[in-house]
Amino acid sequence: MSLNQINLTPQLLTDLYANALIETHAIAVPKSTPTEESAKPVKSSTISYLGNNRRHILVIVNDDRVSFLTEEELTFFTKVLGACELGIDDVAIVNWSHLPKKDYQSLLEELQSKKVLLFNLTPIEFGLPLHFPPFQIQEFDQRTYLQAPSLASIEQDVTAKKQLWTALKKLFAI
Repeated sequence: MSLNQINLTPQLLTDLYANALIETHAIAVPKSTPTEESAKPVKSSTISYLGNNRRHILVIVNDDRVSFLTEEELTFFTKVLGACELGIDDVAIVNWSHLPKKDYQSLLEELQSKKVLLFNLTPIEFGLPLHFPPFQIQEFDQRTYLQAPSLASIEQDVTAKKQLWTALKKLFAI
């Protein structure tokens, strides 16, 4: 990677040049911009995840090509979280395809998950004993679930974005 290809986030620029930059058009940097700390993978006893899980929101992705999310997916998802007044610190992002033991109950218990978002993974594939369609909020076993297609496909589809936003507003009471 050359120096011309380095991508600096607004938050990083603000941190680097806090006393040297002058804003001509004020633009709020959302809390959801991943900080260096929250963008580092965390490893609990058996589970690696991205985020700090402060609000016990489990985000399951299913992609064997990457550890967690591609850079584009992370950027898109960070914006989605920001619209929900959340940040990466509030969630735990786990890649289902990289889990050595695919046991949804121990995963939920270990991370003390209250809300679970399944991207590119059906409830049956996750291990739940029920099926529900994408973008439908589903209560089960004292937790709330939402299933959706992959973040990459949602980002490319305006209708899917609207469906995700409608579901997330309901899920997070926005």
